[in-house]
Amino acid sequence: MKTPLPSPAARTNAALPDPPGPCTIIRSGLLARLDQSNQFPITLILAPAGSGKSTLLRQWQTMRPSRKSVRLSLQVQDRDPVHFLRRLINGIRQLSDDFDISSCLPFDLESTQATEPLLQLSHRIFDGVRGELFILLDDFQVLDQSPVPQLIAGLVEQLPTPIHFILSSRNHPGFSLSKLQLEHRLLLIDRRHLQLDRQQVLELNQLLGGALLPEILLDRLLALTEGWMTGVKIALIAYARSGMDALTSFNGSQPELVDYFGYVVLHNLSSQVRSFLLQTAVLDRFNGELCDQVLLRQDSARILDQMSFQQLFLLPVEEKPGWYRHHALLNDFLRNRLQIEQPELISPILSRAVDYHLDQGEPELALSYAKQYSDHDFFIKILELCCDNWLREGNFREIIRWVEPLPEKLVLDRADLAIPLICSLILSRRFNQARYYLDSLKGNPLWSDQGRLGGRSTQTFLELTLQLFQQDTDFRADADLEALLNSSGHRDIRAFSLAMIAYHKLLHGYFDESINYAIQAKTVLAQLGYRFLETYADLILALCDRAMGHSLNATQTVEQAFRKLEPYPHTPSWINIATARVVMLYEQNQLTRAQLLCEELIPLVGSASATEVITTVYLTLSRILYLQGKEGRARRLLEQLSRILQLGNYDRFVGQLAQERMLQALHHEQPEVLDELAEHYRLPQRFKAGYWRDTREYDESWERYGLATAYWLQRRGCWEDAETVLGIIAASLKRYGAKARALVMEANLLVVQARAKENTAGITNRLRRLVKYYGLTNINRSTFDEAPGFARLLEQTLQDIGQPLPESYRNNYPDIFMTAGPKGTAPSQTISLTGKEQEIMELLVRGLDNSSISKQTGIALSTTKWHLKNIYAKLGVSNRTEAIRLQSSQASARNRPG
Repeated sequence: MKTPLPSPAARTNAALPDPPGPCTIIRSGLLARLDQSNQFPITLILAPAGSGKSTLLRQWQTMRPSRKSVRLSLQVQDRDPVHFLRRLINGIRQLSDDFDISSCLPFDLESTQATEPLLQLSHRIFDGVRGELFILLDDFQVLDQSPVPQLIAGLVEQLPTPIHFILSSRNHPGFSLSKLQLEHRLLLIDRRHLQLDRQQVLELNQLLGGALLPEILLDRLLALTEGWMTGVKIALIAYARSGMDALTSFNGSQPELVDYFGYVVLHNLSSQVRSFLLQTAVLDRFNGELCDQVLLRQDSARILDQMSFQQLFLLPVEEKPGWYRHHALLNDFLRNRLQIEQPELISPILSRAVDYHLDQGEPELALSYAKQYSDHDFFIKILELCCDNWLREGNFREIIRWVEPLPEKLVLDRADLAIPLICSLILSRRFNQARYYLDSLKGNPLWSDQGRLGGRSTQTFLELTLQLFQQDTDFRADADLEALLNSSGHRDIRAFSLAMIAYHKLLHGYFDESINYAIQAKTVLAQLGYRFLETYADLILALCDRAMGHSLNATQTVEQAFRKLEPYPHTPSWINIATARVVMLYEQNQLTRAQLLCEELIPLVGSASATEVITTVYLTLSRILYLQGKEGRARRLLEQLSRILQLGNYDRFVGQLAQERMLQALHHEQPEVLDELAEHYRLPQRFKAGYWRDTREYDESWERYGLATAYWLQRRGCWEDAETVLGIIAASLKRYGAKARALVMEANLLVVQARAKENTAGITNRLRRLVKYYGLTNINRSTFDEAPGFARLLEQTLQDIGQPLPESYRNNYPDIFMTAGPKGTAPSQTISLTGKEQEIMELLVRGLDNSSISKQTGIALSTTKWHLKNIYAKLGVSNRTEAIRLQSSQASARNRPG
């Protein structure tokens, strides 16, 4: 006989809760995620106490009346599987008129805990269910040490499709989740999904009657609570009651939170776990190894596993497997409890944490613990150790961040703080601040010859280093260089000096001398552990080899250094070598790889990076983007670099920037922009003043401005003037052995001579001499890009004399050499121009400018430019001169007899 059933109205949902109250927000995103539970046999909501799990289950059950569901708030008695099944049966029978309870009553199981009979009974229960059913089990963590979780795990393996379990728990449920996830049988909703977002906090604040929440307080609240529902509610209730002061002072010592954490977190913990929990509050993040060393124990990993299982607000540290941290509010609470219960433990824990992180090569973490230590002298001692480490690694930003805020007298009275700070300010191009500290040292008796902090020789070294970087190529005096090298017998300062002299020699074109100093510096710096300056020496060696045309040596130096630094990505040393690698990849025409590395470097180079690094990364990425047709982004990068270079005396780098801006404007057929840029950089004035009338000593800014001027002169049709400028610069560069840059000048010179209608035989002879002198391996992407038209000239000349272009060139530069094959062969593709393009091309050959072509064809000027761009792309040329020349040579070939 069936047990009497409740009325249909009462059977819609078992234990139907009241609708959400006025202080409960509806979390639509979470409800929608929970709606997906019909696609999985089991859904697990796993999060610490107070995260809103129970509220979410009640809301979903209330707001989804069409989904038949049973919700049980589990109790300790439910650890008994028979008791649990009786409650489950009672819940199901309230949902169905035709549910036959007689076959499900477990009279024969009152005294058994065996899994198999329980599974058989459970199957009989679900066999009697008609249609889809959701079983919601709240507070599943109370079933710890019960056979019920394994019973449910067994059921999930064999459940009928329409049966779905939704479990809500603070702890791991006690059965394997990974297997279920791999089989796509588990939907997991964890603490990250349950965190409140900004809009939900504002909505909850409005419901609780709080005043409008300012952005700064909202940010602070979210940072403190990490979106934890209970923490947010307690804070907002206090805000509604007491105003802004309640939020500005809100932390883990709030009375309501103390009560909550004391009951929910510490209550029922063993003394061992409780002590561990309190002591780890001193640590910002921790793993088993750290806790063993710092807390002087050997079972930390086991306790962490236990705490993780219990979801005691223990949060994993992203990207550091096995590391954890406490929730911010719980950490405040635990620290306060430790201060009350065992204050004598705090300093020893901090001291051992400092030692651990110093041993692990993590000075920033060591310093953060030292700062909390009660002994200020201990903090300063650790800071000096960290500054030494940062100086070796080139981490100038951290030195400035930690040392600069200290009292000035404290810094000046300690050489191990003052020297790293001044060096960091110099190498970060903060010259005025470096000058201030240097001037302050002069009046400090501790820095006199009789003082204990290094005497005049150290000051001389710092003074000369500042002059070298601040004056750049204006720092030339050999006597000063000798003084720099002899300023101190200290090995570290001597190693620094060797690197600085190598850099100075590089700037002035003394490449052999630069290499000798760089090799000496590299050897000593490697022995002393100055990894940043060691890579700086590598960079100097690579730049010297590259300038001298030893491209293979340069590439090998960079690749070896890069492989050595691969385990240390994004460090200042890695940034140095990665920047050099960008240049090598670009010159080898590996543009995609070069671009990816540039994109990785852009957010890393900042105020503490060398100017060479910043300039190289910005210029290279801009050029690559321009070659891809992304002119807007390329231009914005150059504008941003221009703003960066306004902060100091960087004429050498401004010259590089000027050349690149003029080059891109020349490629883009923008005569008005070329003229504007020429005026901006005073190129006409420099030209008229005779800047490039005579050869001179190696001067990169003079060379770069000169090439920019040659571009401008070519655009104006002043071929003889352009030829003069290029010839003077090429002669100067060759005299100093700067073959890489001299090659670019001579390639431009050949293009100018060809455009000036010099006879083909003369051009051919000059081209042969150029190839013989520089070698084909040195004619790379830089040469082709910085000498517009040279690739076409090289290909056409070789074709005219019957010499095929080397296959290696076609393979390495397919985007440059893609039209003509060896003489006597047809192009690999037929170039097909549209009717409109052919019409425009004919007008172009007749010598009409863009405006005249627009009027003749009746189309807008912008449309004409667009057509011309397409024509250039199809012909494989970069401007109108090359297009006309190519068209003329093809017409001659068609008209040639035979």
